[in-house]
Amino acid sequence: TNQVTFTNTTIHTFGTDSFAINMTGSQNVLFNNTIFAYDTTDLLNSSAGVNVNFENTTFQGLNGSNINYNSTFNVNVSSAVRKIDLNITFLKANVNSSKILYLNTTAHISINYSGIVFTTPQVAFNHTGGTNFTACVSPQCDDISTANNLETFGVSSFTTYTLIETAGTFCGDTIMENTTLTSDLICPGSTP
Repeated sequence: TNQVTFTNTTIHTFGTDSFAINMTGSQNVLFNNTIFAYDTTDLLNSSAGVNVNFENTTFQGLNGSNINYNSTFNVNVSSAVRKIDLNITFLKANVNSSKILYLNTTAHISINYSGIVFTTPQVAFNHTGGTNFTACVSPQCDDISTANNLETFGVSSFTTYTLIETAGTFCGDTIMENTTLTSDLICPGSTP
């Protein structure tokens, strides 16, 4: 497809090995205000030499969580993006930025924490690739809003992001003395 614009599109895929958008030989294509629905497992497939722009693109996750690229990103390389590469699950959002370089850019993340009691939720990120999370502050993260069990924040690049309680014991902490936990300790990958 060449010189085409798609606007206000929501995309679902069903089955396996069925990419939502397959870009082979595409030139000067624009997707504007695109939503990749949560049930979409194979997202983007592209061949080398394509030139496809995405503006204001949202990848939906579980329970209203999502990653929104409100600026433009350009796909011009061979790649296959699957849900495992761009994963939004319970209290966690992750983009495999070493595999998908064009998605390692600014975005807004919304994480729904319904069912979890936070006194004051804080964004945390994993900058080492391990299991420890550190409170995320500006310029890496900027809080946008907290309302109705939905934490929305801006990020300057990608890694794994989660929510933690502002004060207290965090996932990956080593406790060296008697400690009374005053709230649930829920780490990415665990369930309440």
